[in-house]
Amino acid sequence: SSNVRFTDKDLDEQDIGGFVRWTPPGETSQVTHYLLYIADSSGTSQRIQVGNEVPLGTNTATMPMDTNLSALTHLAVFTRSSLTEQSTPALFTVSDADSTVSGVAFPDKDLDLDDLGGTVTWTPPTDTSQVVHYVAYLA
Repeated sequence: SSNVRFTDKDLDEQDIGGFVRWTPPGETSQVTHYLLYIADSSGTSQRIQVGNEVPLGTNTATMPMDTNLSALTHLAVFTRSSLTEQSTPALFTVSDADSTVSGVAFPDKDLDLDDLGGTVTWTPPTDTSQVVHYVAYLA
């Protein structure tokens, strides 16, 4: 496999999530499955498998939201035959999206006991390329 592609849709620092896509190898007669790992830069020394094997013919795998990078930096896609896993994976350097707001403020302007009123403000993240909307919770 080659041409691994991934856009991080999990906006928490050190967590990733989204779809991983790749191009199958030109010769697939011996390939039965693909395996996806979070890995070091070699793809082989340190790695954590993500999900189950992906059958031949499927060139997409889901990276679950809140998948922790565990100080690893790459995604590695390996082909598997009926005998073994390939020794050299297709690698992709992860760009971890971090779009956490800061400076959250809520000056309560309601003077009644047990009632709240006012405007919630925050400083938006530097990278808003994956932000679709903001949600505020009362907790």
